Amino acid sequence: MDRGPFPREEIELQVPQFFLRGDDPATFTSSPSDPVGAWAGRYRNTQYPGDDALADLIAFFIDRFNEHTENRIEICNHVDGDDIDFISCFEKYLTLDRILLECIMVATATNSATARLMTFAVLDKFQELCSFPGIQQTRNFHYFCTRPFLNNVLLPSFAMIPAPWDAFFTNVATQLYDDLYSNIRSARGVWPAYLVQPGGGVRVYRDWNPPSHQFVDRQAPLTDDDFVVEYVRSARNTHHGYISDGDRRRRFACYGSISTAFLPDSFTQLPLLITLAEFINPQSLSGHRWLDQSALTFI
Repeated sequence: MDRGPFPREEIELQVPQFFLRGDDPATFTSSPSDPVGAWAGRYRNTQYPGDDALADLIAFFIDRFNEHTENRIEICNHVDGDDIDFISCFEKYLTLDRILLECIMVATATNSATARLMTFAVLDKFQELCSFPGIQQTRNFHYFCTRPFLNNVLLPSFAMIPAPWDAFFTNVATQLYDDLYSNIRSARGVWPAYLVQPGGGVRVYRDWNPPSHQFVDRQAPLTDDDFVVEYVRSARNTHHGYISDGDRRRRFACYGSISTAFLPDSFTQLPLLITLAEFINPQSLSGHRWLDQSALTFI
């Protein structure tokens, strides 16, 4: 079978022209004297609803950022039973600091592959941020790439932003996931197009059965949500070199072998949207509840 430009062997997914291949940002036509039009970064907002609306948005973010930072460095917010976990408090604060720095790197990257690699790095750190002492959180990085995360976490968080920005961020997030799903379901994502089911889902014939240590036939197609999870995980694990390790190699045989690891350029906006949601509504993102300081008695 002629696969054209698509990878034929596992090793080819690690070659730059295949691994995390994507569209570069559109070039803006403007004179060098125009600092906005000449911006070479990945994002450029073309909507401006007015000075008052922008001032309201900035004031809202400053308020949420200050409240979040105050709670993030409060060691009593990091408890495990009767114990206070000082190390976890420091690690979570440091993780958030690294997330903010890497989000800047993603936003200013002009190379599509670099932006995607940094996007995976930020998603990995959000997985660490969602692991608190005393809370059994199973939210992994690939869950952030699915519509259930959009509907359960991002959209409710953005609904808390003052108008008209609530609708703005809701539309940006919805379009991002629509673009991600449509590209993965297209020939740019799954090179054997016949595996993509017209009514939704993707046919994956093989599945690894751990008890028997054998491949077994998969009876039904994967849903779009489940396939996007495995698609993104295969692309990320390829980057981290997990394809040579036991079960992860078998997972690659089931999912990575039928995918191109292509991700649209809009995918690189995801870390910034998740960061906004963390500051707006951290309980929804990580499941962690800040200490109710109003109930404390100071002696």
